[in-house]
Amino acid sequence: MNALNAAPATLAARALRKCTVAVIGAGAAGLVAARELKREGHSVTVFEQNSRIGGVWVYDDRTEEDDLLGKDMNRKKVHSSMYRQLRTNLPREIMGFSDFPFTTEVLGNRSVDPRRFCNHAEVLCYLEAFADHFQLQEHIKFNTKVQRVQLVKSHIASCIDCIPSYQTGSWQVSTCSTNQGCTEEVADQQSVLETYDAVVVCNGHYSQPNIPDIKGIDIFPGFQMHSHNYREPKQFKDQIVLVVGASNSGEDISREVASVASQVHVCARSWKRGVADIGPSTPYGLRTNMYRHTVPSELTQEGEVLFPDGTKLPCPVHSIIFCTGYQYTFPFMMDTAGLHESSQSIPDCSSRGPLSKGMAPSESSAQIGISVHDQRVQPLWLHMFPPGLSPSLSFLGLPWKVVPFPQQELQAKLVARALSGRVQLPSIQDMWREINAFYDQLEQQKIATRYTHMQGASQWDYNDRLAILCGPDVIKTAEWRIQMYNATSAIRELDPESYRDIPLTCCDGFEA
Repeated sequence: MNALNAAPATLAARALRKCTVAVIGAGAAGLVAARELKREGHSVTVFEQNSRIGGVWVYDDRTEEDDLLGKDMNRKKVHSSMYRQLRTNLPREIMGFSDFPFTTEVLGNRSVDPRRFCNHAEVLCYLEAFADHFQLQEHIKFNTKVQRVQLVKSHIASCIDCIPSYQTGSWQVSTCSTNQGCTEEVADQQSVLETYDAVVVCNGHYSQPNIPDIKGIDIFPGFQMHSHNYREPKQFKDQIVLVVGASNSGEDISREVASVASQVHVCARSWKRGVADIGPSTPYGLRTNMYRHTVPSELTQEGEVLFPDGTKLPCPVHSIIFCTGYQYTFPFMMDTAGLHESSQSIPDCSSRGPLSKGMAPSESSAQIGISVHDQRVQPLWLHMFPPGLSPSLSFLGLPWKVVPFPQQELQAKLVARALSGRVQLPSIQDMWREINAFYDQLEQQKIATRYTHMQGASQWDYNDRLAILCGPDVIKTAEWRIQMYNATSAIRELDPESYRDIPLTCCDGFEA
């Protein structure tokens, strides 16, 4: 049988093994990881740096006032990227986990917003209800920041007898209390060091802003912020505002700001909706004070905005909001598990130098770390498993432009079953071959490295692959979910202003 399509191991041939597992983060991915690991019989500890579950769905009025662009990695960070009026861009029916529907009936008195496209508070209520229903709170250490995760090769993991091909060792996890500030000095004096058989990384990727390299950004005299620190529009009243980025948050925030601003100029690399010709005189949607442009090439100390074709905005702008996405960051693994920022497209995997395309490293040299290069976390098999370190190290929730919760559930099932031995993962060599083939495919399709983890329409095949690997008891994505997702996308293209309040008549009768 092809290892890439390996079937679950016969349970009679090997007893399921119980591992000690550290899960980093108690957002949606961390919660469903804890649930699946618990179901599989593992001993689970979830580390959450905040005082409650929910991750990015926990709204926080606070902003990073001293660094609104988020450039300083050592700044005092606010994890939340929610703005006050945020509503989901997906219908609640398709957001829910497979056996815990996201309905008002399930939430009962917890529900605060019954709308199909509900606000962020309703999503948080759902995650809290999920955690309570599956008794996950008892496994979570709140106000606990993971400082360091380090591979200990001299200590073979206790669960290794169930997965003999993956003798990578154990993981030391160093933590400290955020109630005590968790400064470097406090961490050195009061850190707690524990050893686990496996680590599941679920720290999210919506808290470290990504700022584009635009000439003059440091001399621009006006106000600048990343959408990570945006909460409400009132401070932009009567201003001329530039919004850089027109994906989900860019579209929503630009419209919200346009309700109070004099003008809003929205910039994007490309425009898929609307007119072909764009420029200062092209209104954006139904609002007459919104205009669309390409991404600026330069900002001046007079507040001018210049574009690559030599044109510029007719008037200086007062403020800039960067809705330009986020970076993948794993500060607790830097220099401890081989994780590093890389300038190479493929990390150095052997003594011969960077891995050649189509070639896998030898077994002896394959136990390498990972790198983050141009928004690609590499090398990862199925966006989850680093060859040579799997399944004792895994990453959940990296893909974007997906329906996140159900996908993370499938990822979590695969991790839990791989650790127990219910599922046998491919060999290191086969993982590498598939990783290289995937990178080659992206290159041939001229898809930039930064879009490695973007899925969109390909998420369904990916999800089905996960389901097949998990075993026959795990069902593939229901067709009604795909139809509802596609219907939402179509209506959004036609009416991005109010698509959330338009009935999805084509999907009436579908049940979660």
